[in-house]
Amino acid sequence: MATSLTKIIEDMVDEYSNHDPLWVQFVMDHRKAIISRAGEQSIDLITANQYDRRLYEYLKKFNIPYGVLWIVLEINQMDNEMDFTNMSSILLPSMDHLQKLRAVFKNLYDFDSALL
Repeated sequence: MATSLTKIIEDMVDEYSNHDPLWVQFVMDHRKAIISRAGEQSIDLITANQYDRRLYEYLKKFNIPYGVLWIVLEINQMDNEMDFTNMSSILLPSMDHLQKLRAVFKNLYDFDSALL
């Protein structure tokens, strides 16, 4: 059982996760740019009922990693997955844009971490 729990935790923590406060602040500083490049995905009634309060399950359909869940919540002004209910559309961030932001972040902060 420990192996499967370890796997679950590893799957939840990736380079986009909100475990690094510097990364979280960087994303918040670039929130408007993320929103401007996000795509609006319409949600039909059947899909809304199927994924009610299960945002991450819905995001899996679009190959969005778990670590991006908090960004999706933020750009859609949701507090948690329980807010994913009765929605007719949702903003999904561009993974290409997030990858570029992550690369810029690494370039900025790898130098600083080397000094610590």
